Amino acid sequence: MTSRPHTTRIKLSWKQIECRRCHEARVVGISCPTCDARPDPREVDPNLQRRQRLARDALAILDRPPGTHITTRPALDQWSPEQGFGPLAEWLEQFLPALNAAIDDASAAPRLFELVATLVDLRDEVGASQWLRPHLPLWRTADTLIGRLTDVARHYLLACAARTPLQAQAAAEAGQHALDAGADDSSDLDERLDRWERITASDRVGDIMVAVAVETYRLAGTSDLLVLEEDGAQDFEQLLGTPCPSGMGFLLLFMSLQAEVILDQQRFRQLARDAHAVLMQRPGRLQQMVLDDVLVEDMQDAVRRGYDAAITAQAVLAAAGNDRQAIRALLALAHELLEGPGKRQVAALLAVVGRRTYQHLRRDDAGALLHQASQQPSLAPLLDGLDIALRDAKAHEDYLIEGDELILTDHGIRRPNTPPIPGLVLVDRVLTAVETIQALFFALTAAAAKVNVMLVDALDYGHYDMADEDVFALLLGLQSWTDVTVEIDEGTLRAAASGELPAQSLRPAAILVPHLPEHITRLELTLHTSSACLPGRPSRGVDTTHPLAGRSNSTLWSVADAGTSMGDRPSTRTRFGCGPPVRRLKTLRLATRPASSHFDSSIGSRNIFRTTTSPATSGS
Repeated sequence: MTSRPHTTRIKLSWKQIECRRCHEARVVGISCPTCDARPDPREVDPNLQRRQRLARDALAILDRPPGTHITTRPALDQWSPEQGFGPLAEWLEQFLPALNAAIDDASAAPRLFELVATLVDLRDEVGASQWLRPHLPLWRTADTLIGRLTDVARHYLLACAARTPLQAQAAAEAGQHALDAGADDSSDLDERLDRWERITASDRVGDIMVAVAVETYRLAGTSDLLVLEEDGAQDFEQLLGTPCPSGMGFLLLFMSLQAEVILDQQRFRQLARDAHAVLMQRPGRLQQMVLDDVLVEDMQDAVRRGYDAAITAQAVLAAAGNDRQAIRALLALAHELLEGPGKRQVAALLAVVGRRTYQHLRRDDAGALLHQASQQPSLAPLLDGLDIALRDAKAHEDYLIEGDELILTDHGIRRPNTPPIPGLVLVDRVLTAVETIQALFFALTAAAAKVNVMLVDALDYGHYDMADEDVFALLLGLQSWTDVTVEIDEGTLRAAASGELPAQSLRPAAILVPHLPEHITRLELTLHTSSACLPGRPSRGVDTTHPLAGRSNSTLWSVADAGTSMGDRPSTRTRFGCGPPVRRLKTLRLATRPASSHFDSSIGSRNIFRTTTSPATSGS
């Protein structure tokens, strides 16, 4: 939603006459500001009266209740930025000139009324549409922008109807504030759309996760993991009202951005806060549960199941040739989400708030667990999206598909008073389940970290059962590096990427080391960077080799510097999440080379619309 900045000047005039008492000039129909003499009731200002009629008729359209006017505009049932935001930018570019023209010439009033009706039609269409995931954030932005433009129209129309220049100036100033707020909202929208395009540029789940990580760094304005963790820790404390355990800050930022892109970020954060509060109400029960190795294994298994289900659904949806196959894939995903992570998370919640242990609860059927949790006042609000009806439909193959709609059946017979589920609504319901599972996962992980138990390391992706090369590419992507390539050749792992070195330049290598297979004895990292230098060295290519030593059973690694090429410090210590114990790595080779083209991690700015209007007042 962009346009070139421009200024529209609206000229308003008020008729002035001489006060009969003090002979000072005053506005027709207004008491004298000098002597307070009241005006003659017969005084009229034809231009003001015409402007007031114009504003009255336009405001009547602007305040029209929804559903009282039939429009021929197409409905916005399926979101498209071109359909949704293009008309708003066009409307703003046309409204103020049309208002100016109608003020000068009564014959231009119909065009102004038409534009006001267009805005109202857009407002009614957006309000009447279903706001569904994955485009829910864009629907909300559209609604906010329409509200801003409605305020713009209202304030400038009120300025036209104002009885005095001072009243008009006050109304116009309010209109300018609404314009400025709309410009800020549209800038935020452009950034959201850019993020959406960058994150969804790939169809592979692993690539999308890396893209989300890179965007997390972009939003924080840093390429340093520790800085990002500090920012996330502040957000964690604001969200949950408690100090942030190590690693949870990055995880919160990462998962919040995931929710912003395709889910409901507001609900994700609220649900995470509420679930965390429930878990922390009984710290004794919580600690008893998280110290059980079975829970830790189940949580890692749940993450793996969710990842596998997403990969399978992605493959099926990509290959689906019709709506029937796509709906079957979504049903299968809903089933796997509930039976995998959903069931385990509900069992964990019940183990904390109830009397039964997690070991006993995990043996129950998913349906029985959901029923038990729904009877708990503190848990029922946390379960939206964990849809037992969809789970049963897939488990028993008890459904019909007609066109792009899912029909739930009872032993093959249509259920009475059960409406069909359109495909877009089904997508929203499945993504709601993803949103709930993500929020419960974060709440459980954060609560466990408060009692010094790491359920899942934010930087450990071994439990995904991904190929080694994919894991290392993902971990380097989490450093805000791009164009990552990874190659394993016998005992050597070679990786190359574009980006910038963090302040502690060996940290990326230290993060990789805990995940190296046993047969890897040499690690070579090549970074194509715009600065092309390591700390303490001139700005030219560097190629150095360093021995890397590690202490087993510890999360603190010491990288011994063989020379002075890494700066004056004899060693660099890097602290990261709990990874598996690692033996001595024989050789580490780091190289930085000038990038063939400048790597710019900043968000490209766009020329956002910003219209300024200053009514010129005059007397006649």
